[in-house]
Amino acid sequence: MDRRKEIYQFGEKVLSDRLCANVEEISVLYENNTSDNEMDADFCCMLKKLYGKVIKEQQSGNKGALRYLVISPLRSSIITGSYEFLIAAYSADMYLDKSECFEFWCPKKIYEYLKLDMQYFEKLANNQFIRLHNYEIDEFRTHYTVNYNGAAFFYFMEKMIRRGDMLDNYFDMKREKEVEVLFGEYMDKAVTLCSYKENADE
Repeated sequence: MDRRKEIYQFGEKVLSDRLCANVEEISVLYENNTSDNEMDADFCCMLKKLYGKVIKEQQSGNKGALRYLVISPLRSSIITGSYEFLIAAYSADMYLDKSECFEFWCPKKIYEYLKLDMQYFEKLANNQFIRLHNYEIDEFRTHYTVNYNGAAFFYFMEKMIRRGDMLDNYFDMKREKEVEVLFGEYMDKAVTLCSYKENADE
């Protein structure tokens, strides 16, 4: 077994219980404070800005009706520690949309737990492996964050995004009768989180 695989397996083993505990703890905090939730408020503020950009482009005749909202984790932000996501609004042309509107957003509360996980991993890994290099820690951080996105973040994003069609300026945009919300890395395969179905002419 090569060293990188050993580090990955060690990290997954020592962090698996912490990840489950993180999701459970954040779930309790989130569900018990839904009406005045910091993550919700921050996310909705970001969506309002994004919708405003779409409306402006549509009024200028540069953008068609909204068809997709795509949420993409940015791998480069893992290295910088900003843990940002790109949230982009597209017409039916998707990535060929000539007027791409987007915002950056970070669910800071969720990633506070990830940072603590990495501190815990680094402490144990330094005792487990001889001469653990910074690049090896960075490689595992990227690996763990991708898994973290699929567990912790994906759970909360599905809940938060369902509030996206309740914002006032959502109804000021030209929209297709179905707006799909997708999650996946930029210009890569994505999965559907949910969809907004309503009469776009109302």
